Amino acid sequence: MTSYNVVDGQEDIAEESIAVTSIIQSMLISSQLTEIDFQPTYAFVATWYKSIAFPYIWYDAAGYQEFTSYQAVIATDGTRTYLMYIYPSGPNQVYLRRLNEFRNIYMGYNAQDGVNLFSVYVSTTSEIVGLHTEPSNTEVAGRWVFSVSDTDVPSPYAQRCIDWYLGAKATYPYGVGWNAPCPCTSAVARRDFTFWFDSSTNCAYSLFRLGAQNNYLMCCYSSLHNSLLSGPEDAGFPISYSPFLSPTLFAQNDLSPFGDCCAYSDYCALFREFKPILTCVGYSPPRPASQFGEPHIYTLDGYLYTYNPIGEFWMIKSDYFLVQARTVQSVNDQEQLVLATQIQAYAMQSIRPLPFTDRVLPDNVSDIIHVELNNNHLLLYRNGESWTHLIDSTVDETLLSFNGGTIRKANESLTVVFDSGFTFRLFARFGILNCQNLVPELARGKVAGLLGDYDGDIENDITDSSGKLVCTPANCTSQIIHQLFGESWRINASESILWYRSGWNSATYTDLTFVPLYFDMTTVNQTVQDVCNNDQTCMYDTITMDSSDVGIYTSLVRGEIQDLSVTFSNTPPSVTGPTRIDARISQAVTASYTYSDADGDSVSLVVTSSPPGANVVESPGTWTITWTPVDFNPVSLSMYAVEDLPVNGENITSVELVVMFRITPDCQNGEPDYDLLAPSGTVTSLFSVYTCNCSLAGKVMRVTRT
Repeated sequence: MTSYNVVDGQEDIAEESIAVTSIIQSMLISSQLTEIDFQPTYAFVATWYKSIAFPYIWYDAAGYQEFTSYQAVIATDGTRTYLMYIYPSGPNQVYLRRLNEFRNIYMGYNAQDGVNLFSVYVSTTSEIVGLHTEPSNTEVAGRWVFSVSDTDVPSPYAQRCIDWYLGAKATYPYGVGWNAPCPCTSAVARRDFTFWFDSSTNCAYSLFRLGAQNNYLMCCYSSLHNSLLSGPEDAGFPISYSPFLSPTLFAQNDLSPFGDCCAYSDYCALFREFKPILTCVGYSPPRPASQFGEPHIYTLDGYLYTYNPIGEFWMIKSDYFLVQARTVQSVNDQEQLVLATQIQAYAMQSIRPLPFTDRVLPDNVSDIIHVELNNNHLLLYRNGESWTHLIDSTVDETLLSFNGGTIRKANESLTVVFDSGFTFRLFARFGILNCQNLVPELARGKVAGLLGDYDGDIENDITDSSGKLVCTPANCTSQIIHQLFGESWRINASESILWYRSGWNSATYTDLTFVPLYFDMTTVNQTVQDVCNNDQTCMYDTITMDSSDVGIYTSLVRGEIQDLSVTFSNTPPSVTGPTRIDARISQAVTASYTYSDADGDSVSLVVTSSPPGANVVESPGTWTITWTPVDFNPVSLSMYAVEDLPVNGENITSVELVVMFRITPDCQNGEPDYDLLAPSGTVTSLFSVYTCNCSLAGKVMRVTRT
């Protein structure tokens, strides 16, 4: 009969577990193999009681009735591991006899790696029947103890990594779930306002939690070629704490385990089990829109028009998110009212999560955030309460949290990031409030308002609040937009989420009689055309504000939103092929990789590392390597694809493809055993040496017992 028992020192407190732990400690102390401080956290106990050896017919026939009873114990504290045998004495203990050379009996252990094996001195002899009475390596006959730990004592970093891993395994016994994707390139990561890009580390940090485990993201990029890193020792991973909101907890719970496991020890595989490499598979860039100058509106589908009313309007109206804007009549440098308006305030609120969203919302309805310009000074309100003093008293690169999002202060701008993915960057110059919007892909076709319907069709952006198409880009005029389209998106007073000072309301800011200056290219003089390089937004603001500085700045802001649109609409190239190569010494192995671009852009492949002596064949879109390993020295292979023409002055690259190597001997008459690392040789997260699993007739990896 055979029975098994598992003792978990971290969970079991039963008397049986305490007794087993006590026996283990006493055996180890008597064997002088360890100090008294050994406290097993896990033990496996197997008991054989009157068990007959296999094949039983040899040992049970002719009245031999031979059997044996003993226990085997494996105990570990996560660093040290011991194997123990207990052979009891008594009338029920009868030991198997060595009858001949085909019935050799061993007692010891064998790791099946050709190196880590041991058998006691009485093995294969007739004295084997006296295991319960013969002297042992402890003070008690019949009790044997062997150390089966690695000979190298783990460093403090390795021990901390192991401790962290055991804690993570206890927290997530079934593993971690899916993680949200990263931007594919640093060019996109720097422009996606939902991330904070840290140039010192070349990593982008999400400003809200994402994914199944409700984590933040740390997405890291190559400082040489802008591609998302994918190697185990340098790629980004989901983080439990924001480095900006909780820097101490981030250092303790995210950076320290990474350093202990990946930078200062060889346990990166343990770290990656619970902090997996982040990819950009499934990442969809947000869609940019903008309102700038006097004011010019760049819709979510890319249509640019000018609209100069006085009042309060729906920029975005949907079942998921609300954005309202207030416009007032503009004043030039001479303190004169002009025939144009500008946006004075924005109010934003998330009211329910988008379908199939990966955003984690604390509540379905967020706080209302109101940002207003007053004498070139940004005022901030949360649910009608002034937060301006909080912003004014903080330095740049500061975050403020609110229910449903985060506010970032940087470079005289405020970026409001909602957990739903809607993002707004607000900044002022020349007394004019400008706003750049990023709307998540999940909102496509689910919004309406002055920013359009975001359905990918620029032809129907000028649709009024009743759903009627007013005009198309080919026949829209400023008068039509002002009179038939824009007026339909005025808010009702009961709908307002904007903040009002005491005694003011929506009617206070409404003037239905105001008629702006309608732009007519034929009336613009040549000097203004030359200054503005024929940019109509620049020319309009130069004329209305009587300032070329205002017009030129308007042109710069327009260029920024167009750059955002171009960067986000560009699909980066890709490299596909095996990410693991299994090779045997002296045997050639071949791997092929393809590279392409979904947009049809011309791309090239850049190989950043490859095995020495490899043969490479390259044809358009394909790269093939053939390599024959001659020794167990570590090699590497990594590559990325890059578009031949930069976009906005930056190279557009694929995610870096990094290959892992598993090397074995030639394994004649056998097969590679990828469950068993070789006892010696280099082992890294990308290069490992394994042994062979050979048949009885194998000619290599043969073990000779001495």
